[in-house]
Amino acid sequence: MSIPLASPGKTLEAIRLTARRRLSLAAAFLAAGALLLSVARPLLIFQPVGFVTGLILAALLLVIGLSQGLYGATAFSRAFPLSELAEGSRQALVLTLFAVVPLSLVAAAAWILLVLPETPYQLIPSLPLFWGPLAAFAAIGLLTAARELTSERMAVLAAVGGGFVACAALFSATWSVVDSVGALEDPLFSEQLLLVGIGFILLALAFRQDAWIARAGRRA
Repeated sequence: MSIPLASPGKTLEAIRLTARRRLSLAAAFLAAGALLLSVARPLLIFQPVGFVTGLILAALLLVIGLSQGLYGATAFSRAFPLSELAEGSRQALVLTLFAVVPLSLVAAAAWILLVLPETPYQLIPSLPLFWGPLAAFAAIGLLTAARELTSERMAVLAAVGGGFVACAALFSATWSVVDSVGALEDPLFSEQLLLVGIGFILLALAFRQDAWIARAGRRA
């Protein structure tokens, strides 16, 4: 069965497999960005240059992850043309990439301007007001797509991973407003980033394993 907007000869199942792999890759990039941030934050005191370099690379990984996620979700919506979940996943990731990321940047920049005006703007990626909403909305988009997975066990794994990400990210963004001075140096936020990274790893595994299960033609 072929579908509109697909490459010649590409079947519905082939597009679904490609979409799962892209979503897995997206979650892997997001995990790498979060884990790099969790490592880079403690370097602020000891190695400022390494800290800033790590922040730039981590922010790049997060944006690449969102871009890959949007690509995968778009393919997913084409592979499940009648599914509101697949379309909802695409819309959530569009919102994240083109609305949440810019608004998070503005919020983090405003926080620096109002709370710690002497802080360089290069530190924006380390602030929970930047990565918290980004991670939470990305997890929502991936979780919405995960509800169309073939394997119920992989869907549960994705739900656990997405829950880790959303809870840790939203908690960090909220707590950084309460403890605004500690948002840069408090080790609590590095620990929360570690949980975010683990959550995205679980999402990546769920999509990757589900692609294998679907290809093998068996239901887990």
